Amino acid sequence: GCFSNVPRAFVVEDLGNVREAFRQVIERRGIRVIEETRITRLLVANNRCLGAVDIRGEREFVTITAAATILATGGGAALFQYNLAPADAIGDGYVLGFEAGAGLINMEFIQIMLGTPPIERRNFFPTQALRDGVHFTNCFGEEFLLKYYTNGELLRRAYKARMRHQPFSMRDEAAFIDIGIAKETITGKTSENFGIFARKDRDTSGIVWPEGGIEVAPFAHSFNGGLAINFEAETGVSNLFAAGEVAGGPHGADRIGGNMMPATQVIGERAGKSAALRAAHPADDPCPAELAEEEFRKVRAMTGGDAADLNEIRDHLRWMMWKKCMVIRKEDNLAGALRSLNSLSDVLAQVNGPRVKERLCLESMIKLAKIILTAALRRKESRGSHYREDYPEKDDKNFGKPIMLHKDSMEEAIV
Repeated sequence: GCFSNVPRAFVVEDLGNVREAFRQVIERRGIRVIEETRITRLLVANNRCLGAVDIRGEREFVTITAAATILATGGGAALFQYNLAPADAIGDGYVLGFEAGAGLINMEFIQIMLGTPPIERRNFFPTQALRDGVHFTNCFGEEFLLKYYTNGELLRRAYKARMRHQPFSMRDEAAFIDIGIAKETITGKTSENFGIFARKDRDTSGIVWPEGGIEVAPFAHSFNGGLAINFEAETGVSNLFAAGEVAGGPHGADRIGGNMMPATQVIGERAGKSAALRAAHPADDPCPAELAEEEFRKVRAMTGGDAADLNEIRDHLRWMMWKKCMVIRKEDNLAGALRSLNSLSDVLAQVNGPRVKERLCLESMIKLAKIILTAALRRKESRGSHYREDYPEKDDKNFGKPIMLHKDSMEEAIV
């Protein structure tokens, strides 16, 4: 597995069987499933989560009261234009928990993989192809990695390291494969899909190479950070639990291969058992009606947006995050992106139309982007999946610990 010397991962060939097993359990236990809905806010009083506000359709509001709430909303890689995640992986669970008062940890550490554009035909770049060596060239045919690996032996060592782990990391020689590709992207030496080209003289891995090579670009894959939880998977807000990618669980600057299984299965089991125990002995705390009414009034007063306007804002956001906050990060780019997000919030506030849910999604995406940029700005070093071009060395003395963000301590970054 990635960053591990022993096998840790396994492959599930038929996810349909897994889904069917879950469906049967849900049906057998009589669990009610509500679809085509969106939680707009968690209801919190005295640092205790009491439920949530749910919007169905565009204007139907429902208050859901709960003795215990679990966030299992997945990650946020779809915040970036090129990503290897489902389209709805926009990170809304991070924002819901954060705005409820929970802390977020390690949000600057995002797993980045080499993928194959365009987004409509995206896939992982097959790292086994590096076994016999690959020529990475820009749109001018220049083999640019030789700028970073001054001889063939260094490049072979980098390829060997990358074959051991797919994600980008500053921990070994493979880092400058991604950094080199990112620099070519920044300087505009790419295809129209913002990719560079991987070509081979010969291949023994069984891959069929198209004429002209395979286009390659950095893709966001998953988040290593998330909502800070304790041993029972409870956040800093009482009765609010988190599991899976939304939880800041067993990962750090890098994610060891197979570690998403304990994040989902082990932490998921703990969250479920802890929440069930809490629900079996609920505190006598009725949910104040004014909490939900406040959210109802806010969303009722909100105009939605025309589809074209919302798509334009979303595309601008995702391209900016991909260009400014992926492999290569530095102060002026990150700070400039943060200022641009404030302007984007102002533009979104002026958009009119019926699509309230889409607007709420965009607001959440902008808030998450601000959180990530703030964390990336505060970590003035390079470690794991976080590379600061202006701070290229690791700094254990000042940054050998996680960065925790709370809403109260970074109010200026959240609009």
